[in-house]
Amino acid sequence: MPHGGVRVWRGRAPAGAPATPNSNPVTREMQGRPKSGYGCTVEPSSAHDWPDKSDEPASTVSRDGDAYASETVEHVPSRRRRNLLTCGVFFLALCLVSGVVAFMLYDRATRKDRGTPNVVVFQYIDAIFDQRDPSEAKLFECKASNGRAALDALLSEIEEREQRFDIRISVSTGTKFDTSVEGKSAQVKVDLIVTAPEANGERSRSTQFWQFDLRDEDGWRVCSAQRVP
Repeated sequence: MPHGGVRVWRGRAPAGAPATPNSNPVTREMQGRPKSGYGCTVEPSSAHDWPDKSDEPASTVSRDGDAYASETVEHVPSRRRRNLLTCGVFFLALCLVSGVVAFMLYDRATRKDRGTPNVVVFQYIDAIFDQRDPSEAKLFECKASNGRAALDALLSEIEEREQRFDIRISVSTGTKFDTSVEGKSAQVKVDLIVTAPEANGERSRSTQFWQFDLRDEDGWRVCSAQRVP
C-alpha cells in the first residue's frame, strides 16, 4: 500500500471496488460509443459526414440556358428591327434616286432647246401649226414679241379651209435656213411648206418665204415673223 492510505490497483479493479471515473478523455469517448458484434467500436454517423445537396452550389446549367434563351429572344426582335430599318433606308434611297432620274428624264424630254436660232424657229412653227398650242408657242417668244399676228392670220386661213373640206393641213419648215447673227440679235429666213390633201388622194404643196427676227434672252426667242414677198 502506498503512502497516504490510498490503494492503487494496477490492471483490473477487484470485485467490489468502487468505480472511478476514467480521467482519459479519449477513453471516455470510446466508452460512450456503441460496439459491434465483433467488439469493435462503431463510429456514429453524423449528418455532416454525408454530402448534403443543399450545400452544393446550385447548377447553373438551367440558368445559363434560360439566360441564353432570354438573350436569343431579345436579339431576334433587335435583328428584325435592324433588318426592317435597313430595308426602309434602302427603299427610301431607291425612291429618291428613281425620283431624281425620272425628273432628269422628264426635264430633258420637255426642256425647250433654245440653243440656236434655227432650232427655235423650227419648234416655234411646230407649236403654232402642228400642236396648235398658243401657250407652247409663247415659250419661244421674246418679252416684246409682236410678230405672231401674221402667223395667226395664216393659221386662221388654214383652219377655215380644214373645216370647209374636212381635211387636215400641215405646215412645216424647209430644210434650208438662211441665218445671220449679230451679237444678241439674229435673223432667220426659211420656207414654210403648206401641205394639203386633195380629193384624188394626192397632196398639194405651196411654199411661202418667211423671215423671223430673234433675240438672245437666256436662249434664242422669236420677236417677230413676217412673210417675205
